Amino acid sequence: MAGNQSQERRARVVVQTGMAAFALLVGSGLDAVVTWWAWSNWGPVPAVALCLFFWPIPAILTYWLGFGLFGRVVLATGVFRAAAGSRPARVVHLGRPIALTAIAALSALAVVGVGLTIVVLEMTGEDGGQQDAVLVQDAEAVALQIGDMPMEFIEVEGSAMHVTNDQSCAGAEGAELNECLSQLEEWGRTDGYQVEYASSDSAALLSGTYDIFGAVSLYQDQEGAVAAFRAGKERLQKELEELEDANLVEIPTVGDESVAFVTTATQEAGTGGVPVSLYVVDFRRGNVLGRTGATAPTALASVDDALRLAQVMDSRILRVASLVSPTASTTAVP
Repeated sequence: MAGNQSQERRARVVVQTGMAAFALLVGSGLDAVVTWWAWSNWGPVPAVALCLFFWPIPAILTYWLGFGLFGRVVLATGVFRAAAGSRPARVVHLGRPIALTAIAALSALAVVGVGLTIVVLEMTGEDGGQQDAVLVQDAEAVALQIGDMPMEFIEVEGSAMHVTNDQSCAGAEGAELNECLSQLEEWGRTDGYQVEYASSDSAALLSGTYDIFGAVSLYQDQEGAVAAFRAGKERLQKELEELEDANLVEIPTVGDESVAFVTTATQEAGTGGVPVSLYVVDFRRGNVLGRTGATAPTALASVDDALRLAQVMDSRILRVASLVSPTASTTAVP
């Protein structure tokens, strides 16, 4: 009798703890997906709150549904019967408190771990202490420069200028204008700068990239820049869905986060039109939003030039913020 009871205890501990571990694995996977989505769309604080609330739910549901749907299969397995002896149903019934206790204990540990992680993130910044240190105050200092351009490029006269919030919202009217200005003020936009460069080669329209532009916007802190970038990314995605000649482009991440897209149009040349493509890379580094664009005949165009220039600008931002040495990056595009 004592031997059977001991065997039964071992069986229910092994089987129920195994089921609890499986339930936690499934729950953790679902929770990770939900937390990642919330972090990407809402930021760290809502993501953490959702994580702490959501964590135990899929684990407990997986446990109960698992036995409800597959209980008979589990009870019928030879391995389970060998462990449980002649009373597998009793093992399952008596073992449930063990499994639920294990779920509760491990969930509590997970919650504590996530909480400690958030405390560290709040102390060092959501992307680490180094990222919070990227605070640039001079927009012109991190913008594209003539030295970043190919040899035949020149600055387009009148294109280099600081861009105020009013100028940034110049395309809006009425209520949209007020909303635009209100958002920029809420995000803490302090300054902007833009410049355009063009090839001096008269045949450039048929030979490769012939126009390049760059723009930067500064915000008081990283939090405002994050909100502005993600709002702009959402707006871009909606606009691209409405356009037939525009698409997102896959690129390696530039800065802390980035997105790229391409639009196609027709450029008048001589007696006909030439299809041209504009590749644009938007990125954020610390409190700086950057944008680079390169236009070339569609047959010769690629995202490479816009991407290289975005990387040049990103390196300059780090250098101006004194996070890397002056020799750490290339400042010219071949």
